[in-house]
Amino acid sequence: MSYNPNQPRVPKGSEEGGEWTVAGNAAKKAAGLSQVNMLGLPVTANLSEGQEVKIIGRVKGSGKTGVIFQIAPSGKYFGVKDKKGKFIGYYHESDLKGR
Repeated sequence: MSYNPNQPRVPKGSEEGGEWTVAGNAAKKAAGLSQVNMLGLPVTANLSEGQEVKIIGRVKGSGKTGVIFQIAPSGKYFGVKDKKGKFIGYYHESDLKGR
C-alpha cells in the first residue's frame, strides 16, 4: 500500500493519535457490501467500526462495553474506546461480542 495523505487517522490528542484507521466500513455495511480492511482484504469478524461491543474472556477490561474505533489491517484486531472516548485497549475478534 502506498502512502496516501488523505487516509484517515486517529485524531490527535488520544493515546494512539496519528495512527492509521479505517473509514467507510459503516457506509459499506449499510449498502450491503462486505467490509474490507486497509489492505482491501475482507474483515472476517462480524464487527465494524463504530459498533458497540462487550469485552469477554480472560483479558484486561473483560466485562466492559465500548465502541470499535479502529480495525487492524489483518481484520482480526480491534481498537476499543469507552463511550466517553477513553482508550480501553486493542482486542482480538475472539475477545469481543457485538451488541
